[in-house]
Amino acid sequence: MRYISEPLEPRVLLSTVTWVGAAGGGDGSSWSDANNWERDVGGSPVMQAPQAGDDVVIPDVTGTSSVLFNSSASSVMLNSLVSAEAFQISGNTLTLDGAGSFEFNAGLTISGGALTANSDVTADALTMSGGTLAGDGEIEVTSTLSWSGGTMGGDGTTRFSGGSGSISGLSLFLGRRFDNAGHITFSVTELSFNVSGTTSGVINNESGATFDVTGEGAFRSDDAAGTYAFNNFGEFIRSGVGTTTKFNSTGAGSVPFNNQADGMGIDKVHVQSGTLELLGGGCTAAAYSRLTLMRRCRSPAVRTCSRIPHP
Repeated sequence: MRYISEPLEPRVLLSTVTWVGAAGGGDGSSWSDANNWERDVGGSPVMQAPQAGDDVVIPDVTGTSSVLFNSSASSVMLNSLVSAEAFQISGNTLTLDGAGSFEFNAGLTISGGALTANSDVTADALTMSGGTLAGDGEIEVTSTLSWSGGTMGGDGTTRFSGGSGSISGLSLFLGRRFDNAGHITFSVTELSFNVSGTTSGVINNESGATFDVTGEGAFRSDDAAGTYAFNNFGEFIRSGVGTTTKFNSTGAGSVPFNNQADGMGIDKVHVQSGTLELLGGGCTAAAYSRLTLMRRCRSPAVRTCSRIPHP
């Protein structure tokens, strides 16, 4: 009997991969460029882009201003990722799902593609103008937030614990929990809570936080099966130009506005201009501490308010 032997392909054990940028001969910006990365294999460096299950470290490297994960990069799932450089996602899917840490310490930008975070993530700043943010983990934004396009979906939570943030644009989609612990300026023509593949979309404006709607806009859902709401534990302001801000009850779905004021005699809802329409139910009269505009409701006990205009 004759045995035919074939040479074995070299195997690379998945491990820690470190960004070296232009120092390794790479372009200094592209995730997909193998020469931007270095992996230690048996004491010898191997230039190779991250693979599934890897631990990724991106230090602050001379010659790198940001790391770009785009359509040239293969979709990949990581065990950990800690970046000291600005990080951009514009194509394909980056999945964060592992026991390690996930930190974007110089900011995260999503303009296309998808970030699926099934583990908890922290980001110094989040700028989102397109693409999809998904997954069942929590993403905490600790400094600044700018959301002007794209979809936030999945079963997880986006939590803004920084200073000032903005949510703007013509049409945005929310299919996950969004917690605000800072100051949000909201100027969206329509925020839709029904996202394909999700059954919930909730905004929690936490105690001590401010949510300022600076003009017209609508909070809406056409999905009767989902759970959608705006829960106000902090301060909700309707300001700026325009005539009406609506929490709609349109089609099959609705978005209730639940005001959970602290009961300390402090007004928590301020209609500084125009009209606030609460058509999706959910406003409990007892929760509006000393809010004189509550007389616009049908009765102190009714849960559904119609219109709260600026006097």
